[in-house]
Amino acid sequence: DVTIGEQRPYLVRFKNYQPITGQEEFMYQNTTLFPLRSTTGAISHVCLVIYDVTDVAANRNQLLAANDKLQQLSGSAKS
Repeated sequence: DVTIGEQRPYLVRFKNYQPITGQEEFMYQNTTLFPLRSTTGAISHVCLVIYDVTDVAANRNQLLAANDKLQQLSGSAKS
């Protein structure tokens, strides 16, 4: 399972709805597709559920940036 924008950050681009506290330009999304069956049992429609995972993705991005900075600092300390 690929989650939290690991392949792509969004399926449908929405602006981040937290303009003051949010640091991200757009909403990061996880999506799920469900087949919807008719009374005959045939798949007649598809349901798309979009989950807002912007907070999780932003925290992950900050953690990765902090780890990169830590590696840079520890690498320069060895010189």
